[in-house]
Amino acid sequence: MTGTLLEATPEDVRAAINRIPAAVVVVTVSSDEGHIALEVSTFVSASFDPPLVLVCIPRSAAGFATFQSAVAFGVSSLVPAQPEIAGSFVNRAHGVPAEGWTIGAASGVPLLDGAFLQLDCATYDRHAAGDHIIMVGEVLAIGVYGGISRSSISS
Repeated sequence: MTGTLLEATPEDVRAAINRIPAAVVVVTVSSDEGHIALEVSTFVSASFDPPLVLVCIPRSAAGFATFQSAVAFGVSSLVPAQPEIAGSFVNRAHGVPAEGWTIGAASGVPLLDGAFLQLDCATYDRHAAGDHIIMVGEVLAIGVYGGISRSSISS
């Protein structure tokens, strides 16, 4: 690719980043008021030892305070056949329905049934990052679509 680089504006950066294919990830937390879920666009493996992942939560998200103070969170990575589910969590956090979720045994947070990948995480750290917070989680338990075994992960 060749061309002239332009001065970056927040709008230009957002539009450009939104063009990068990414996993659809729903992050869930629990509080005294119940469970809430939010689709996020940033999900990254941060370390293998200890096993850490990070997600970015926008400060503008409904339920931001609950995410910011959560001691644990769940990550459910959706498969392409689940766009109707993903769309219901875009740009807003809301309560988790009673059905279609499994409660993570390690942390008590909900994980979306049928997700390609389910991660049950303890909050390891938080970092301020402009209009987001970076939540780092230590993976306590993992589930992979179609079942999981040590051999299915490593193959």
